Amino acid sequence: MLVTIVTEAVLQDSLIGLLKSLKVKGYTITSVRGESRYSRLVEVTAEAGGETATGTRTETSIETNVEIRVIVSQETSNVI
Repeated sequence: MLVTIVTEAVLQDSLIGLLKSLKVKGYTITSVRGESRYSRLVEVTAEAGGETATGTRTETSIETNVEIRVIVSQETSNVI
């Protein structure tokens, strides 16, 4: 079974540790880029006539992530 994980690079070492603890014999890591849209609460200060507004806005993020591919048994894929 092929398992593909796309995550932030900061989690790479933790995931490799998990794979090694599961006795995975090999894996492939690739640097990947992508774009995502997400909504999060952003403190926005907009003043008009002395009034201040705070709200949410949709932001676009372009980040460099890692893709980890590993071929494992069905049981191991369930653990991952």
